[in-house]
Order: sequence, then structure tokens, then C-alpha cells
Amino acid sequence: MMLVIIGVCANGAVALITLILVLILAWNYLKLLFEAAERYVLLGVLVYTAPVAFSMGASQTTANIWKSWCRMLGGQIFLLVMNAWCLRLFTSMVGSFLANPLSL
Repeated sequence: MMLVIIGVCANGAVALITLILVLILAWNYLKLLFEAAERYVLLGVLVYTAPVAFSMGASQTTANIWKSWCRMLGGQIFLLVMNAWCLRLFTSMVGSFLANPLSL
């Protein structure tokens, strides 16, 4: 009888810990999705303002603004690619784990 009670308590504790870990994982995945969406919107704004930035490259006094805009655009493209890569990696890892959970 005592082993049954201990088994039920241990099973409940494992289920609770699993639920907490899944919630933490889901929250971080949701944050990564929002960050990728934010990068996508910011990249759209940078592309939309490109004509203004291109006009800054013609003058010697505003060349620093042009260089800063180019660095900002390149950085946002890099971060968006990294976010997409991490999302793809995460979904493939979760998919392979769900397909065969005991293959750790």
C-alpha cells in the first residue's frame, strides 16, 4: 500500500515538473516568434525608408548616416536569418522528439 502511495506521489511530481518545463519552453518559443515578427516589421520599415537613406550617401557630410543605415539593415537581416534558423531548428528538434521520444 505504501509503495502505491509513493508511486502516485512520484508520478504526480513528475507530471507537475513536466508541465512546468513545457510551459517554460512554450513561453520561450512564443517570445522567439514575437522577436522574429518584430525583426520582420523593422526590416520592412528599413526597406521602406531606403530612398531617404540612399540620398544620404551622396553627400560627404551625411555619409556617416548612410553607413549607419547600411550597418543597421545588415544587422537586422542577419538577426532575422538567425531567428528563422533557430525557429526551424527548434521545430525540427521537437518534431523528431515527438516522433521518437526515447531516442535521447
